[in-house]
Amino acid sequence: MAFKDTNNTFSDIAVTSRLEKVNSFLKELDSIIDFDKLRPVLNRNGIAKSNVAGAPAYDNVLMFRVLLLQKYYNLFDQATQDALYVNLLFIRFVGLSLEDSVPDESTICRFRNSLLKNRLYDKLFNSVELLANSITIKYIILNSNYFKL
Repeated sequence: MAFKDTNNTFSDIAVTSRLEKVNSFLKELDSIIDFDKLRPVLNRNGIAKSNVAGAPAYDNVLMFRVLLLQKYYNLFDQATQDALYVNLLFIRFVGLSLEDSVPDESTICRFRNSLLKNRLYDKLFNSVELLANSITIKYIILNSNYFKL
């Protein structure tokens, strides 16, 4: 499986087992992009390490993955939050466990706005877009062949 292992709870093991059988754009994307190499750029976004109440903030790479979900699945903030509660593939792609809390719509919005404010949004998405285009073309070819049968 392309996704990193999360906690080793029984639910995480079941999710991993179920998703091993799934071919998806997200698994391909996760396998060709080293998201940790984006971390130094993401860390320049100006988001604090904790929220106003002192709780740790969501990881920058996790939040960038959330924005990728929005981009590739055409989701607005509330729909993304909802999807992260129920879609196992999305949960695993962003690096959450079933036991983890999900970023709410305002957190997602603030993260995106901080990338825009710090002029990082386009830079990050352009770097990922080149790799994602090759995967998209592969899936279009596979799906068009499938429908010709």
